[in-house]
Amino acid sequence: MDRPFAELGLALPDSTASIVTRAIALIGSAFLLYQPRKARRDPRALRRLRDQMRASESIFAIIPRTPREQRFFMVVSLAAGIGEEFAHRGFTLVYSAQFVPR
Repeated sequence: MDRPFAELGLALPDSTASIVTRAIALIGSAFLLYQPRKARRDPRALRRLRDQMRASESIFAIIPRTPREQRFFMVVSLAAGIGEEFAHRGFTLVYSAQFVPR
């Protein structure tokens, strides 16, 4: 791989907008991590969540059920996200830039 990470758009800029965006992403991530923990501790919240899931039966076809399926789902999810990001930044943006006037 002969391209530096900064050329692929993977370097973090130090602008105010970038710092604010990272802070918002961090707060959003914390919220998303907090929600399932709250649902596990609060029986009413857990019951509401289960009722919502039962209302949409098609969701059960894609939800991992066993611990092995959950681990596999995590690995596939992370690999897909990282792989897609590298493919998009390393190929699509570079290829598309040839057709955009500077």
